[in-house]
Amino acid sequence: MRVWTIQPLSALEDIKISGSFRCDPEKSWNITKENNLKVYYQWLNQQMIKTIGPAPDGVTYPVWSWYRWEGENVKPDADSGAFLKRTEDKVLFELEMPADRVFLSDFDLWQFVLADGYIPSEEDDEDTIDRLDALSPEEYEKEKIKSWSNVIIDEETQVNFAQATFWEIRREDIVSYEILTQSEHKLRLS
Repeated sequence: MRVWTIQPLSALEDIKISGSFRCDPEKSWNITKENNLKVYYQWLNQQMIKTIGPAPDGVTYPVWSWYRWEGENVKPDADSGAFLKRTEDKVLFELEMPADRVFLSDFDLWQFVLADGYIPSEEDDEDTIDRLDALSPEEYEKEKIKSWSNVIIDEETQVNFAQATFWEIRREDIVSYEILTQSEHKLRLS
């Protein structure tokens, strides 16, 4: 499965030294910021465990990448507003990974999860909305979290933007990489 991910330039050094790159929660803005996204990432972790198995020892959160960009399995536009603007140098990895190591989800529907909202399904209608409105807060919370499984997709699901998460990048996963910086960094994996 071909995926692309943008990571800090230091990921290249991690791979050179240890043979892999893993999410460092202390360096993840979405995990360390005020009003962070930990609860949603932990839900995702549980879905990943069910689908692709447990994280390796020492891994708390997944690495995020793109499987589909504008409906195609192509390299994302690194200048898109979908990416946080950073001042540090970055690297765009093109990876080829076995499907059994990758968890796919619909990026657009993931925004409902991040907004702590209910994700309607194709079967939902006015009766569903009325039923949800009549639930107690505790019952609604259960239904809402259950609806989040609507973000989960497979390789054949046609969506505009599909994100792929996995526990680590291994040296052998790398097809190519591109340094995204203003300076002229030259770093090689050897």
